[in-house]
Amino acid sequence: MDILTHIFLPLTLVYVLRRDFKAKHFPLALFAILPDFDVLTGIHRGLFHSIIFLLPISAFTLLVEYAFKGRIRYSLIALFFLYSHIILDFLAGGVPLLYPIVNQGVGVELPFIIRFGESISIVDITPRLVYNYPQPVQYIDASFSGFGVASTALFLLIYWKVSREREDAGDIETKRLAQALKAVFWRLLEILDLALGWLLVGLAALLAAHMFLAGRLARKLEGLIVKGDKSKQATSGR
Repeated sequence: MDILTHIFLPLTLVYVLRRDFKAKHFPLALFAILPDFDVLTGIHRGLFHSIIFLLPISAFTLLVEYAFKGRIRYSLIALFFLYSHIILDFLAGGVPLLYPIVNQGVGVELPFIIRFGESISIVDITPRLVYNYPQPVQYIDASFSGFGVASTALFLLIYWKVSREREDAGDIETKRLAQALKAVFWRLLEILDLALGWLLVGLAALLAAHMFLAGRLARKLEGLIVKGDKSKQATSGR
């Protein structure tokens, strides 16, 4: 699955289900793409998709929050994002859960094939196990799928609706965020207006300079042409 799906699908669930999950916590969603950094080792769906690697990372994440905050709260959300990646990949080709001890990955394929014609028939809806192996890669694929774009649009729609409801319900932090976003928006408009103004001034100055230089060049060329004609006349007169 693409990066947008991995980020925005679990982010939508968390934002809807946890009222205390605010916009300032959105960076936690970056944990959802951590497993794909195994491409830096030259293998996709390799070490970073294995519980042999993920379990120590999970324990470290929990310990860090407990050491600094004396509680375990948002690290659990971070781990939800982390393991949501594994679940989604498990449903989309499989993951090597015990890599590098066991190279073979396993997953579940959920086909849903419906044939439309003279009649509507269900061709295949039978879940089946699939197996794969980590694949060597030479680059990071940052392409977006239609499902990823749809996941992003769904999140933005739900965020807009839920944030308005929370704002109407008196959520102070949401109100502050909305006010801050409005202030940033108007500030950006002011900067854009100023930039456009200076751009127009610059273009006008450039046009004036171009016309001035073009006029001088035209007069100089005209003078050279007249001088050349006079020279020809003088030569022919002789």
